[in-house]
Amino acid sequence: MPLHNLQIETIHLDNIHGATVILDIDGTITADGQVECSSGVLATLRDLAARNNVYLGSNYRNGARNRAIARRIGCFCIETPHLKPNSKVFEAIPACHRTQPIVVIGDKYLVDGLFARRIGALFIKVGRITSTDDRRFVKVAYFLDDLVSTIAGWLDRPR
Repeated sequence: MPLHNLQIETIHLDNIHGATVILDIDGTITADGQVECSSGVLATLRDLAARNNVYLGSNYRNGARNRAIARRIGCFCIETPHLKPNSKVFEAIPACHRTQPIVVIGDKYLVDGLFARRIGALFIKVGRITSTDDRRFVKVAYFLDDLVSTIAGWLDRPR
Protein backbone atom coordinates (compact mmCIF):
# COMPACT_ATOMS: atom_id res chain seq x y z
CA MET A 1 0.00 0.00 0.00
CA PRO A 2 1.44 3.41 -0.91
CA LEU A 3 2.58 5.51 2.04
CA HIS A 4 0.25 8.38 1.15
CA ASN A 5 -2.79 6.21 1.98
CA LEU A 6 -1.63 5.58 5.54
CA GLN A 7 -2.24 7.93 8.43
CA ILE A 8 0.76 8.94 10.48
CA GLU A 9 0.16 6.64 13.46
CA THR A 10 0.19 3.55 11.19
CA ILE A 11 3.51 4.32 9.49
CA HIS A 12 6.69 2.84 10.94
CA LEU A 13 8.96 5.85 11.44
CA ASP A 14 11.55 3.91 13.45
CA ASN A 15 14.20 4.34 10.75
CA ILE A 16 14.12 8.13 11.09
CA HIS A 17 16.66 9.16 13.73
CA GLY A 18 19.15 11.99 14.10
CA ALA A 19 17.17 14.07 11.60
CA THR A 20 15.31 17.34 11.61
CA VAL A 21 11.68 16.50 10.96
CA ILE A 22 9.29 19.22 9.82
CA LEU A 23 5.81 18.01 10.59
CA ASP A 24 2.64 19.55 9.22
CA ILE A 25 -0.24 19.93 11.68
CA ASP A 26 -3.50 20.40 9.80
CA GLY A 27 -4.64 17.27 8.02
CA THR A 28 -1.50 15.40 9.10
CA ILE A 29 -1.76 15.04 12.88
CA THR A 30 -5.21 16.54 13.44
CA ALA A 31 -8.11 17.77 11.33
CA ASP A 32 -7.84 21.29 9.90
CA GLY A 33 -7.86 23.93 12.64
CA GLN A 34 -8.39 21.41 15.44
CA VAL A 35 -6.39 21.19 18.67
CA GLU A 36 -6.71 17.57 19.75
CA CYS A 37 -4.68 14.67 18.38
CA SER A 38 -5.60 11.03 18.89
CA SER A 39 -3.67 9.06 21.50
CA GLY A 40 -2.12 6.95 18.71
CA VAL A 41 -0.86 10.05 16.90
CA LEU A 42 0.54 11.52 20.13
CA ALA A 43 2.38 8.29 20.96
CA THR A 44 3.87 8.10 17.45
CA LEU A 45 4.99 11.73 17.51
CA ARG A 46 6.46 11.55 21.01
CA ASP A 47 8.49 8.54 19.90
CA LEU A 48 9.61 10.40 16.76
CA ALA A 49 10.57 13.47 18.85
CA ALA A 50 12.65 11.31 21.22
CA ARG A 51 14.96 10.39 18.30
CA ASN A 52 14.86 13.57 16.21
CA ASN A 53 14.50 17.33 16.29
CA VAL A 54 10.83 17.66 15.40
CA TYR A 55 9.37 21.01 14.34
CA LEU A 56 5.66 21.57 13.89
CA GLY A 57 4.71 23.84 11.04
CA SER A 58 1.31 25.06 9.95
CA ASN A 59 -0.08 27.61 7.55
CA TYR A 60 -2.98 27.97 9.98
CA ARG A 61 -2.24 31.26 11.75
CA ASN A 62 -2.93 30.32 15.35
CA GLY A 63 0.41 30.43 17.13
CA ALA A 64 -1.08 29.66 20.54
CA ARG A 65 -2.73 26.49 19.22
CA ASN A 66 0.43 25.40 17.38
CA ARG A 67 2.61 25.96 20.47
CA ALA A 68 0.13 24.05 22.66
CA ILE A 69 0.23 21.05 20.31
CA ALA A 70 4.05 21.20 20.22
CA ARG A 71 4.19 21.22 24.05
CA ARG A 72 1.86 18.23 24.20
CA ILE A 73 4.12 16.30 21.84
CA GLY A 74 7.40 17.54 23.31
CA CYS A 75 8.78 19.17 20.18
CA PHE A 76 9.51 22.59 18.70
CA CYS A 77 7.14 24.94 16.90
CA ILE A 78 8.14 26.91 13.80
CA GLU A 79 7.26 30.56 14.27
CA THR A 80 7.60 32.63 11.10
CA PRO A 81 5.51 35.07 9.07
CA HIS A 82 6.18 32.93 5.98
CA LEU A 83 3.93 30.13 4.75
CA LYS A 84 4.85 26.77 3.27
CA PRO A 85 5.88 26.09 0.52
CA ASN A 86 8.07 29.21 0.87
CA SER A 87 11.59 28.00 1.65
CA LYS A 88 12.01 30.91 4.10
CA VAL A 89 10.01 28.81 6.59
CA PHE A 90 13.10 26.60 6.80
CA GLU A 91 15.19 29.59 7.91
CA ALA A 92 13.13 29.78 11.14
CA ILE A 93 14.79 26.54 12.24
CA PRO A 94 18.13 27.03 14.07
CA ALA A 95 21.14 26.62 11.79
CA CYS A 96 22.52 23.71 13.83
CA HIS A 97 19.38 21.68 13.00
CA ARG A 98 19.39 22.66 9.32
CA THR A 99 22.61 20.68 8.75
CA GLN A 100 21.04 17.35 9.76
CA PRO A 101 19.12 15.18 7.29
CA ILE A 102 15.75 16.89 6.71
CA VAL A 103 12.42 15.06 6.49
CA VAL A 104 9.09 16.76 5.80
CA ILE A 105 5.94 14.84 6.76
CA GLY A 106 2.61 16.15 5.55
CA ASP A 107 -0.67 15.44 3.85
CA LYS A 108 -0.53 17.94 0.99
CA TYR A 109 1.60 17.47 -2.10
CA LEU A 110 1.20 21.09 -3.23
CA VAL A 111 2.24 22.55 0.12
CA ASP A 112 4.35 20.07 2.06
CA GLY A 113 5.73 18.20 -0.95
CA LEU A 114 6.71 21.37 -2.79
CA PHE A 115 8.21 22.78 0.42
CA ALA A 116 10.31 19.60 0.83
CA ARG A 117 11.49 19.85 -2.77
CA ARG A 118 12.47 23.51 -2.32
CA ILE A 119 14.61 22.79 0.75
CA GLY A 120 16.07 19.52 -0.55
CA ALA A 121 14.27 17.33 2.00
CA LEU A 122 12.79 13.87 1.87
CA PHE A 123 8.97 14.11 1.70
CA ILE A 124 6.71 11.56 3.35
CA LYS A 125 3.09 12.06 2.27
CA VAL A 126 0.61 10.61 4.71
CA GLY A 127 -3.12 10.02 4.63
CA ARG A 128 -5.17 13.06 5.52
CA ILE A 129 -7.14 13.48 8.73
CA THR A 130 -10.41 15.21 7.93
CA SER A 131 -13.50 16.29 9.78
CA THR A 132 -17.11 16.91 8.84
CA ASP A 133 -16.45 20.43 10.18
CA ASP A 134 -13.77 21.19 7.54
CA ARG A 135 -14.42 24.51 5.81
CA ARG A 136 -15.50 24.47 2.15
CA PHE A 137 -12.23 26.15 1.12
CA VAL A 138 -10.29 23.36 2.84
CA LYS A 139 -12.34 20.66 1.12
CA VAL A 140 -11.72 22.26 -2.29
CA ALA A 141 -8.00 22.61 -1.52
CA TYR A 142 -7.87 18.91 -0.52
CA PHE A 143 -9.63 17.92 -3.76
CA LEU A 144 -7.21 19.94 -5.91
CA ASP A 145 -4.20 18.64 -4.01
CA ASP A 146 -5.36 15.04 -4.44
CA LEU A 147 -5.87 15.62 -8.16
CA VAL A 148 -2.39 17.09 -8.65
CA SER A 149 -0.82 14.41 -6.43
CA THR A 150 -2.46 11.66 -8.49
CA ILE A 151 -1.31 13.18 -11.77
CA ALA A 152 2.22 13.65 -10.42
CA GLY A 153 2.21 10.00 -9.33
CA TRP A 154 1.28 8.91 -12.85
CA LEU A 155 4.03 11.08 -14.34
CA ASP A 156 6.65 9.74 -11.88
CA ARG A 157 5.90 6.06 -12.62
CA PRO A 158 8.68 4.12 -14.30
CA ARG A 159 7.94 3.47 -17.94
